[in-house]
Order: sequence, then C-alpha cells, then structure tokens
Amino acid sequence: MQPCEVRIYLKERSKGRPQEVAAARAGISIRTARKYEQAGQLPSQMVRKEPTHRTRKDPFELDWSWVRSHLERDPALQAKTLFGLLLLDHPGRYQEGQLRTLQRRIETWRAMFGPDRNVVFEQVHVPGRMAQSDFTEMRELGITIAGIEFPHLLYHMVLTYSNHEFAKICFSESFESLAKASSRDCGSLAAPQSTTGLTTSQPRYSALTTTGDGTSPSVTRASCATME
Repeated sequence: MQPCEVRIYLKERSKGRPQEVAAARAGISIRTARKYEQAGQLPSQMVRKEPTHRTRKDPFELDWSWVRSHLERDPALQAKTLFGLLLLDHPGRYQEGQLRTLQRRIETWRAMFGPDRNVVFEQVHVPGRMAQSDFTEMRELGITIAGIEFPHLLYHMVLTYSNHEFAKICFSESFESLAKASSRDCGSLAAPQSTTGLTTSQPRYSALTTTGDGTSPSVTRASCATME
C-alpha cells in the first residue's frame, strides 16, 4: 500500500464523495480504504504490533526435549551440530533451511536457562593517568630474620598503562605508611590513584592526593558480577 493512494482517497472523501467512489479513484479496495479512514493514519504512520505469541507451529516441538537434554549436559554444543544429528536420526523430518530456526530457539534457551556469563567491562588505560595500590599482609608467609618473626605488610603500586610496579615494606596500614610510599612512587602522576579497602585512611588520603600533584583518590571494593 502506497501512502499516495491513501492520500488520494482521503482527499476524495473530504470532497464529500462516497467511500466506493473515493476508493475507486484512489485504486484501492473499499475494505482497505475503510481501514485507513478509521485509523486516520497513513501506512507509514501505522506501527505494526509485534506478536506476543508463536505465529506458526514449532518445527522442533517433537525433538526439543532431546535438544534440551544435550544442551543441559553440554551448554557449549552448537546448533549446527545438533541439527546435523537430527537430520541423521530423522531423515525427511527437517529441511536444511530450518537450521536458523533451531539457532534462534537455542539462543532463547541459553538466555533464559543457560549458565551465567561473565560480564566484562573494557578499561582503556592512558599513559600517566592512573595508578592502583594496595597493602598486603605478609604474616602468613612466616618470614623470619635471624630466627625472629618479621611481621610486616607490603605496599604495592602499579601504573595501569605500563604495568610498572613499585613495592615498599610497611608495618601498618596507616596514613603515614601510605604517605611515604605514594610520595615516593607516584612521582608526577596527574590523575586518579585507586586503592583497595583503605577505609580508615580515606579522608586523609583524599587530602594527600588532591593537593600538590593534582591526583584524586578512589577506593575499590571487591565484588563479583554475573549475567543471567
């Protein structure tokens, strides 16, 4: 249906002509003319409603339980592999052109019932923009000096772009330890530094890194993200 045909029909109707005459002049059927006149819209303006139900019979209904059982045992199985087995087991039941139908069906199953997928957030690192640091408790390693236990922490910093690393022995996860280590290792870093779990020092750490060299701090919390 062309919009110009509907426009001609509506124009003829605005002149007072009957539906039959206006439809004949526009070259469309009376049923079609009545449809667009009642809607008050051109064909291009009418939004087609997507069906919420299956519009045709599922060709894999008979064997879907077999397909599903294989996917539950091995979710990585490809639709093409399963379709090939169906063709061998049931000659004449399926046509080559139905592979895409099975692929869509399996994609839907994976989205609803398949295993969780890892969520990856791409990070773009720029030279001189960010460093990440953390304190690590070293007591579990059982380090000793002359037979005497040497309890300490290791302050570790890495530049996220170059992976250049620094490490310094500390004796407490404190503002003083952080100040000494970061002032030595940050150099002229002019953007955020991220540290993990340094909650007690965060206010003072913020003051340290936002004055003088222009860096700004952030705290990273460990978490796990999954996609269902």
